[in-house]
Amino acid sequence: RTMTSSSELHVQGACGHVKLSLEPYVLDLRTPFGTAHSVTSQRTNALITIRMHVQGSAGEITGYGEVGLPPKKPFCYKANFDDVLAFFNSFKDCALQGLQLLVEGKPCPRYDPFASLPDTYFKGIRTMAEEDNTQTRIIQHLFEAMDTCGLIKESFASASKTGIEMALFDLWGKHLNKPLHALIGLPASRKPSFYTVSLLASMDAMLQSAEFGLDYTTLLKVKVDNDISRGCDIIEQINLHLASRKKIDGYSVDANSSWSPQESLEFLDAVVKFKRMAVDKLVMVEQPFSPEFLKVDREGEEAWADVKRRYDEAGVLLFGDESVADKHDVIALKPFVHGVNIKLEKAGGIRGALEAVDVARGLGLKVWIGCMVGSCLNSNAAAHIMCTLSDMGGDLDGGLLMDEASQKFTGGFVWKGDGTVEISDAPGIGVVSK
Repeated sequence: RTMTSSSELHVQGACGHVKLSLEPYVLDLRTPFGTAHSVTSQRTNALITIRMHVQGSAGEITGYGEVGLPPKKPFCYKANFDDVLAFFNSFKDCALQGLQLLVEGKPCPRYDPFASLPDTYFKGIRTMAEEDNTQTRIIQHLFEAMDTCGLIKESFASASKTGIEMALFDLWGKHLNKPLHALIGLPASRKPSFYTVSLLASMDAMLQSAEFGLDYTTLLKVKVDNDISRGCDIIEQINLHLASRKKIDGYSVDANSSWSPQESLEFLDAVVKFKRMAVDKLVMVEQPFSPEFLKVDREGEEAWADVKRRYDEAGVLLFGDESVADKHDVIALKPFVHGVNIKLEKAGGIRGALEAVDVARGLGLKVWIGCMVGSCLNSNAAAHIMCTLSDMGGDLDGGLLMDEASQKFTGGFVWKGDGTVEISDAPGIGVVSK
């Protein structure tokens, strides 16, 4: 598709106005972000803005949403900016007629955005949604337009709708002067959050990144590939150079789909048998298998089940990440993992993440909440799930990975320095535009 780089809709009427817009959000990264399958120094995310003003209200309210967009990867990362733009235009077209009615004070059919969720979620605003006020009806209608637009069945819809939904919840929270976790109806508490040390050719660059992250947390996620010896060396070097000056309470190791069952056991042997790293500091190993596993390739199920058994015996947890999108993936992965990493863009937003969390907990799996590389807007949206429902914490370091000059927002959760973050009680997502 060939498209313009931004899109907007402005609907004005006797009772007020609504403005919808999408634009590219270019992020320059503090250091290149390397994984087993890609290295990037700049990302182009999508920024959605929804402005609403209704006559008689205090003033215009603005909601913001962001879609984190890593390089496309089959069976895993399915959207780029053009995909999100196409979805937004479809949403915008679907929203137009109802918005025209609402800003003129005319009736528009009601919509329940929470029909697929248990009654325990969003209980307070479900009741409020019955009230006949224009702001609520506009927000409901925009949820409906997003959930039913013409591209909703496309593979890129889950990521694309995340930013629109985020902006709507930010708008609704600001309208009611409540933080997102209070809208959901859940108490928040401090939870562990890791900083990601990405995989780079230079060990010095990785050490500098680790040292920067340890200014904020005592927990590190280390990216590795299928060179098992080098992966262990990276962690040893971090310990050697930094542990005497910085407190390190734990590591997670992220293979980013690069290991075979044999390599997974080779890493376990290196850690446990040969004592190349203190096993008590290894919190978990993430996504050793490819995202194709169980989707188009069911070979190796017995071998991967054996890997889980061996990790069980060693007391090391295995988590799925790239293989986990929605609740159906969670069910399929249960025999092979101890927990799942849930991200908004993969799950289809806040509501999809809540569904995936519920399924994981029902299956006895542990829950980790992650985020894409993005601004503090994106990571703060995920924090409202992590600080309420995760039993493992997560890695909400997206805002630390980007250059401060690219950061368009401020506020939100606070890194406490002890390995935890504390969520903000500011309304909506909890951040403000600079």
